[in-house]
Amino acid sequence: MCLSRETTDQINFDGHAILPLKSDNMVKEMKKYIAFILLLFSVPSLSAATPASVFFEQGKLVVQAKERKLGEILREISRECQIEIAGLESREEEVITFSARGESPHEVLKRLFRYLGEKNCAFEFSDVKLTRVSILPASKRRKKSASVRKPERNNEKARVSVVEIKGVEEGSQAETLDLQTGDFVTEYNGIRITSARKLVSEVKKRPDTETVEMTVVREGQPIQLVLRGGLIGIRIVTRRVPKSEVDF
Repeated sequence: MCLSRETTDQINFDGHAILPLKSDNMVKEMKKYIAFILLLFSVPSLSAATPASVFFEQGKLVVQAKERKLGEILREISRECQIEIAGLESREEEVITFSARGESPHEVLKRLFRYLGEKNCAFEFSDVKLTRVSILPASKRRKKSASVRKPERNNEKARVSVVEIKGVEEGSQAETLDLQTGDFVTEYNGIRITSARKLVSEVKKRPDTETVEMTVVREGQPIQLVLRGGLIGIRIVTRRVPKSEVDF
């Protein structure tokens, strides 16, 4: 039997009829398939994680955040460094651009807080590891009426003795804790401090292997600190100030 070319195109090898497949249609379908594959590999995965903006590199903490929410940055620092950060909850939605590299989380956080304009911050350490950072609200002092205020020399009963910090030694615990000139030391290891001599005496009793608590007052706000015993690294004087400035 003689078969024409048109007939053979419709019969496969086992004799069953099939639909004719035009060569130009095949080329078009292959082009569509190849284009789809290329598109699939060129589109970034939607499930890809956002690159970390906080990481350690060669032993240094690096923060590289461009137009990121402050809350996201703080949570990454907290997770990466195992540090509790409190006091900035009201600013978490702020979008900032910030970058820093430092030898320690304490150094990087100090730069971040300066960038944010936050001056009242307390750093708590366990041995030498930073464990908690607290941002304190700016003090809101009420102005007293001039008619009620009495001259200081006639109002000594309303004044108390405190220890004022006049300077901070470089590289000391005081610098690490971010103590500042003008801070008042009111308690050390649970003992009320009323003079520079008293503070020196109490500090000498505690070796640097122990952990102690200390309370300082800055701009009318108390700050609770945890530090090692022994030398603090501050220059101090005894002062008498209005009781309202340090009594809470």
